[in-house]
Amino acid sequence: MTAPHVIAVVLNWRDAPSTAVCVASLLAEDGVASVVLVDNESTGELRALAGDRVTLIEQPDNLGFSRGVNVGLRHALSLGADAALVINNDATLEPHAFAAMVDAWQEHGGRAGLIAPIVRYADGTLQSSGGRVRGIDAATDDLVGAARANYLTWACVLVPRATLEEVGLLDERFFMYWEDVDYGLRVLDAGRELVVAEHATVIHEKSKSHARAGVAIEKYSARGLVILARTHRGTLLYSGLPVRTAARVLKRIIQGRPAHARAVVEGVIEGWRAE
Repeated sequence: MTAPHVIAVVLNWRDAPSTAVCVASLLAEDGVASVVLVDNESTGELRALAGDRVTLIEQPDNLGFSRGVNVGLRHALSLGADAALVINNDATLEPHAFAAMVDAWQEHGGRAGLIAPIVRYADGTLQSSGGRVRGIDAATDDLVGAARANYLTWACVLVPRATLEEVGLLDERFFMYWEDVDYGLRVLDAGRELVVAEHATVIHEKSKSHARAGVAIEKYSARGLVILARTHRGTLLYSGLPVRTAARVLKRIIQGRPAHARAVVEGVIEGWRAE
């Protein structure tokens, strides 16, 4: 079987050192044809990485995760990619991981909508093996395995061209958080499968971008959950949203974190207004 033309997509935001390591690991993979590197709120630090196999797309503003990744996906498709390997800038592939992901994709044929590896922290602790979001309280479990998963983390995911053409790109109403759950549900709604390549491992550090976002994380998470519930009204997420929101605000107040409580409320309002 002819090897697929796979282009990697990496999104950076103020973390040039981690991104340089990630890109170097991708270029060492025989099956990765090239890398599309999207630099959100670019300062020019990544220009030294651009080359024959690395296309650097500098964005003057912080587009967020969904919009930033979509910039890279569109470019990968324009270059004729059969699939895009989307990987966080603070993640690296373990030996043979990429080949195992491609093998899993080909084994499932046209049924495979998304393919993800096993994701571990640097100390070896399991981070994700396929995730499931629960109704009512919207609790998530990242360790359910492919058979029960209704989403895959986009810390690292192989997205076939056919999936992008049928399901579309990431929903850009999500700035960060919940876009992976939304996409997983859309893939399943399209009749495609979520595949976990059990022989592939990716090491993913704790996100530095999340730490830098600070209290804004509360807003983006609350905003994204409202958008998710509005989009997938057939799930229990929608009916449980008021209770979850009230509980979250109350918890932050009890913790003595009024700024975080306000951020949750702001996010909920933005989520209802998002078009």
